Amino acid sequence: MIAVFFVTACGRIETGNVGVRVNGFNKQVQENEVPAGFYIAVVDSVSQYVTKETELALDNLKPKAKDNLSLTDLDASIFYTVNPDKVADLVIRYSGMSPKNEDDGLYYPGFGLLERLTRGVIYDTIAHFESLTLHTKRSEVEAAILKQIQDELDKTDPGVFSVTKVVIRQVVTDPALEQSIRAAVQMQKQVEAKQNELELAKAEAARMIVEAQGTADSNDIISKSLTPSYLRYKEIEAMQSFAHEGTHTVVLPSGINPLVSIK
Repeated sequence: MIAVFFVTACGRIETGNVGVRVNGFNKQVQENEVPAGFYIAVVDSVSQYVTKETELALDNLKPKAKDNLSLTDLDASIFYTVNPDKVADLVIRYSGMSPKNEDDGLYYPGFGLLERLTRGVIYDTIAHFESLTLHTKRSEVEAAILKQIQDELDKTDPGVFSVTKVVIRQVVTDPALEQSIRAAVQMQKQVEAKQNELELAKAEAARMIVEAQGTADSNDIISKSLTPSYLRYKEIEAMQSFAHEGTHTVVLPSGINPLVSIK
């Protein structure tokens, strides 16, 4: 009998959780949390509360965007942790806001409070963005939601909650708007392709200008080097070459004196 009593009066708090003790006589929540590890509760009851990172998932939201168009569906997840030293106070202050998960038998402190706040923040944040930009500005939307949630929690319950991450899992706009988004994306791709073609054309034009300038400079140098004396020298050199190769018929320009090689 004593052994059975001892077993039923003992329990264990898992790592990452804390226990909240409720007085067996007056049903009052005790202010001091029960730390992780084994505990004894003879008359009192101890419930286990999760303080490690928890996901709050909100699905099938239909907030209205800045252009006054309602989204068909928005799914988001908010990840947060709770300060283990503030759980009992949270349970006392917000009765009924820390629901029990029937699957694991654990309580989630402030879950209801955070769910209500987050829903409002999401609707408020989406109202500052155009429907067409939500797909391309998802990270910006997530950051704005996280900041506003954390700011609101710090005002009402400083040092209790820490929002670690916000993830927009799905954004579905009106089907007609979705078509507009796809058309806009396609148009942007076409613009980028044309810009690339323009840059290539500019580069090719620049290359041709450099090449033409080089040819012009080369011709200018050659032209300046062809003095009358140099040309006369090349004529004499050519006639001497013919003279050594045998009999040739050579037509000389007017005014040119032939050289006759006498052997």
